[in-house]
Amino acid sequence: MSAQSEADRVVSAVNNLADRITDMQGEAMSRANTPPQIDLLGYGALIARVGHVEAEVHGLRSDMAKVLETLQEAKGGWRTLMFVGGAAASMGSILGGIVSWVLSHTPKG
Repeated sequence: MSAQSEADRVVSAVNNLADRITDMQGEAMSRANTPPQIDLLGYGALIARVGHVEAEVHGLRSDMAKVLETLQEAKGGWRTLMFVGGAAASMGSILGGIVSWVLSHTPKG
């Protein structure tokens, strides 16, 4: 293949590519100037779904308020339970220490 024919082939390919780019730019411009088409039935269905979601969120908020109220009522009970548990653990530790001390200081035999 001669250098001239190779150069002609490259020039032709570049021209074709330039034409394709120009066509794509024209298509993009025509799409940009066209207002979007809105499906009114789909839009109405979407509005209805949003209404249902808002109702569910409202229900969840009231449920969360009830859960929060229950947790606040139980807060005093948990504190008492933890205090009693801590006191029992402390008393058990003290009693175990006393028993250990007595056994270690008692004469064997």
